Amino acid sequence: MTAPAALVFGVSGQDGPWVARELDAQGYVVHGTHLHHAPDCPWIASSVSVDLSRDDVDVHGLLEAHGPRVIVFLAGRSSVAGSWNDPAATMAANVASYARVLEAVAQVDPSIRLVHASSSEMFGQADAVITEATPLRPNSPYAESKAMAHGLGVEAREKRGMNVANAILFNHESVRRPLPYVFRRISVGTAALSLGLMDELVLGDLDVVRDWGHAPDYARAVGMIARAPAAGDFVVATGVSVRLRDVVEAALASAGLQDRWDLIRIDPALARSGSSYAVRADPTHIHETLGWQASQSAADVVSLMVSHDRDVLSDSRQAGDLLSRLT
Repeated sequence: MTAPAALVFGVSGQDGPWVARELDAQGYVVHGTHLHHAPDCPWIASSVSVDLSRDDVDVHGLLEAHGPRVIVFLAGRSSVAGSWNDPAATMAANVASYARVLEAVAQVDPSIRLVHASSSEMFGQADAVITEATPLRPNSPYAESKAMAHGLGVEAREKRGMNVANAILFNHESVRRPLPYVFRRISVGTAALSLGLMDELVLGDLDVVRDWGHAPDYARAVGMIARAPAAGDFVVATGVSVRLRDVVEAALASAGLQDRWDLIRIDPALARSGSSYAVRADPTHIHETLGWQASQSAADVVSLMVSHDRDVLSDSRQAGDLLSRLT
């Protein structure tokens, strides 16, 4: 019996290989697309370079070549701050690209389970704990783009009968997170401080409150959504929000630098404008419907990342490049 195929758009980002691992474990042959660099991991059978923002991209050809029963859409731009620099490109990458995939699925086989990676950013400054029913209040070009793509999926499911689900991913981190994202900045910086490679770590607003989880946990949720009995929308979060200050404290403690706040310098210029509000999530729906729950807290995740980055920085061949991207 031939194994079913899965297709992951954007397989080379932070989440792509983790999602590929989940789908591989479910028995799928996983194919993917990437923009610049193909991922090097054993769970991906093939990956092709595709710019989904181009009008002439042949999404139909990809679907016909691989015949996927599951598609996961992770492609696009993920930087909130960067989206202000080029809103049009963000819309093209996150909305137009997804619309092309939706239309191709509608024409080739509407029964394919399509899972879109939505974002907690599209809720903006919510007045209460966020659930699947919370109104969207996007407050950045990135958030607007994710809200539009999310809405396209809901419309496709409810009005066109397509098999489309939205995984509403709250903040999630892993050792695959690149710099300059703040969690990796904290983990690399703390590791460097503990090894005597830096004298101070410069950070922005530490009073930001978010729900941070572990990317492999969230990939597991995406895999469960891909095989759920019915398509729907699912908040994917730990259900516990913490201040960034607590994350820094956990990072320092994990590196043997308890209470060494003298090593941390605050630069207001690094704070992201308009993000000081608290974000709190309720993942009850995915827990009760699919049995998923997070296994790692924010403190667990940053401790894992600090340990990994200490190992990386202990290798002089890798330390210079990583530290140059931190400053």
